[in-house]
Amino acid sequence: MKNRMNRLENRLLLITFSVFSLVFLVFLKNFFVDYLWFDSLGYVSRFIKVIRVKLLVFLFFFLLSFLFLFLNSLVLKWNAKKKIKKFKGLLFILNNLTSLFIVSFIYAIIPAQWWEEVLNFLNSVKFNMNDPIFRTDIGFYVFKLPLYNFLKSWSLFFFLFLLVWNILYYFFSGLLTFNKNSLCAAYPVRVHIGMVFFLVLINISIGFYLSRFSVLFNQGLMIKGASYLDVYGRLPFYNLFFSLFLLISFTLVYWIIRPRNILIILPAGILLILIFLRGIYPFLLQQFVIVPNEIEKEKPYIENTIKFTKIAYRLNNVRNIDRDIKSGLSMKKINQEKEVISNIKIWDPRQIKTVFNLLQSFRPYYLFYNVDIDRYRISGKLREVKLSAREMSRDNLPPVYRNWVNKYLRYTHGYGLVMSPVGSKDRDSLPAFYIKDLPLETLPDLPVTRPEIYFGELARDYVIVRTKVREFDYPQRSTPVSAVYQGNGGILLDTFWKKLLMAVHLSDFRILFSRLITVKSRLIIKRNIIEIAKSLVPFLLLDNDPYLVLVQGRLYWYIDACTYTDKFPYSDMYNDSLNYIRNSVKIIIDAYSGRVDLYVTDNKDPIIRSYQKTFPGLFRNLNQLGPEFREHFRYPSDLFMIQAEILCRYHVSQPETLYHNEDMWDIPSEILDDTENLINSHYMINRLHGQEKLEFLNIIPFKSSRHSSLTGMLLAGCDNSRYGHLVIYTFTNKEQPVDLLQVNAAINEDNNISELLNMWKKKAWRVVTGNLIVVPVEASLIYFQSLFFYPEGEKLPRLKKVLLFYNNKVVLANDIREGLQQVLTGRIRYTDNVKSELVDRMGRILEKLGKESGNKDEIDELRILLKQIK
Repeated sequence: MKNRMNRLENRLLLITFSVFSLVFLVFLKNFFVDYLWFDSLGYVSRFIKVIRVKLLVFLFFFLLSFLFLFLNSLVLKWNAKKKIKKFKGLLFILNNLTSLFIVSFIYAIIPAQWWEEVLNFLNSVKFNMNDPIFRTDIGFYVFKLPLYNFLKSWSLFFFLFLLVWNILYYFFSGLLTFNKNSLCAAYPVRVHIGMVFFLVLINISIGFYLSRFSVLFNQGLMIKGASYLDVYGRLPFYNLFFSLFLLISFTLVYWIIRPRNILIILPAGILLILIFLRGIYPFLLQQFVIVPNEIEKEKPYIENTIKFTKIAYRLNNVRNIDRDIKSGLSMKKINQEKEVISNIKIWDPRQIKTVFNLLQSFRPYYLFYNVDIDRYRISGKLREVKLSAREMSRDNLPPVYRNWVNKYLRYTHGYGLVMSPVGSKDRDSLPAFYIKDLPLETLPDLPVTRPEIYFGELARDYVIVRTKVREFDYPQRSTPVSAVYQGNGGILLDTFWKKLLMAVHLSDFRILFSRLITVKSRLIIKRNIIEIAKSLVPFLLLDNDPYLVLVQGRLYWYIDACTYTDKFPYSDMYNDSLNYIRNSVKIIIDAYSGRVDLYVTDNKDPIIRSYQKTFPGLFRNLNQLGPEFREHFRYPSDLFMIQAEILCRYHVSQPETLYHNEDMWDIPSEILDDTENLINSHYMINRLHGQEKLEFLNIIPFKSSRHSSLTGMLLAGCDNSRYGHLVIYTFTNKEQPVDLLQVNAAINEDNNISELLNMWKKKAWRVVTGNLIVVPVEASLIYFQSLFFYPEGEKLPRLKKVLLFYNNKVVLANDIREGLQQVLTGRIRYTDNVKSELVDRMGRILEKLGKESGNKDEIDELRILLKQIK
């Protein structure tokens, strides 16, 4: 029998050793790969800090678990001694060092994943703001309470496991038996099980104590946080249950020593009474105290919701401006605002992306993945532009080129960018270009000295640079232009062991055996900018729209990053994921070298200050960034849309207004591709009310939830002096401006426009509408929408027409200025070019009619054109 036990123990040890050796080797491989990657970025201290914390947490919980299990094992063996008669194999598995090691390992792995909560706890800072119920600093709930709750849950499950473990062991060993429907056990066994049960009850008691704070995060229909019912109907029971379970825990210990039924019956009876009262008392309180006086009782708690929600979403300092929208625009005022008008975005991002890819990619392996919007000063004037990076898509290489050398050593990077003004088009109804072609043609104000793009949005797989193969730059008619990477990005493959490690990690042993790779070669393992940012700062929320920036001849990627939490008391939850957010970090990645810099833009944010304490050297101060970089900051659209959605409900300040839902707003919708969609915010160059200086702004309108009208508009500053400043225009007209859907309806109901659209469709022209944009000009609102034409058989969209809605009038024009002339003067004032185009078209129609009389389509078009110039 002893030999059989030894064989069983040896098998367990062998299996355990094999599994843990494999896990350790995988961990070791990932550790060295990650170490080399973080070292290549210059942030190895951040990597070591996290690994060290993970290991320390793992070791702490492993030793703690193993100590408890080992002491428990000694007690089990002492109580059992030689009384075990059957189930010896099962009992051996339940109680040997290998099993204890496995269980301890499992219970230590989970806390190691909570390294962020541990670091937040150790580096917590104060918010210098207390909640209104417990009068505790908000920092306690954000940085400390999550770890307390985790420790409570971990210990409860551990001791419950230990309790079940012990009961099973004693049951199978015959020391715990059933006798006439009752459990019988010797005194030592009863003491052992009772002490573990005591620890379970202590954990339950602590759980009730910590649950008191959960009332601050309730998400009721009207109140977010503790309500009157929570404070007076639920919170007292948390305190009572905490005290009662504490009492039961110590009563159990006394009962083990001196068993008396009354010691168990009395607390159990009190517990049943409390459970009954917990079920009925809140109901009675709600029906007979709160409902008859709801607004009076809940008013202070609604005030808390409004106050703390605005603070959490940084809406407490929003500047409110009442605007009386008028229809007094004139061409004189339009001429005074010519810089605003010339920068209105008429190019829809979907259509201009198609144009870029059809006209500027030149080769199938080049791709414009995303189109960004920004502003640049050109010839002394601020110009809003669309720009996009020409990235390399190696999946689109011709089949004959898809070998290992080409994919990983030669076609390693994209090249250059295109840039177009948002508010103009050329004679062919295509975008004008500030930067275009290969080799790059640029304006003097926009030099590009380092056009190569090794890091971008499209990049997915690794590349190896500085090899014996020259890298492809861009094509030319005779011989393609090649280059050698001069940056410091990537991991230097200067030793055999690094090559072996990377070959194993990437499952590609050609890295190890290729003679084209030298000791100067560098492996760029992560090239996708979002993947890089997530790996470096996984605790920050990244904006979904990174954008390309040209500064001092080099290309950079900007990524907005936000701190966030779902543990801010009394704040309304957004999408069940967060109830506090700040745009506290700007991430800037060099598209050539891969260098990553993180700049703190909000030093008042307690969460980012905690991360700065946690990772010294990871974040830089904003004053270390040059003004030429700060000029391209944008207020992030994702955060702006979150704030706009929260403002729809919380732009009010009076609790009675919120209680009665008297003034709720919505995000407007528009008809796009015959589908109703919520609009997104848009960037534009404009000026705030009462300001002379033009600014780059993020804008979104609001509509009433009860009426089809616009009620306001939210604007966010993007420029240095006013970055992040929020302004609400509240429209005070008795008859407020029309909603976007009303504008869509007015366009569809216009007979002249409908006739033209139908005529174009008959000619097999596909007509696509751009986004409907609302632009504040002086004290007026103007609505714009672009029309893109796809002639039959063509994939290239042309911006032929612009729809304009103002003062309940709809016009169709060749450009915005012409449309403004029509709607403000009541008649068409064509420029020579427009008039010439129209006359030429009429002449062609008349010529054709002279040859083929009776052509109804041509006659209809002529009739419509003549009607426009009457």
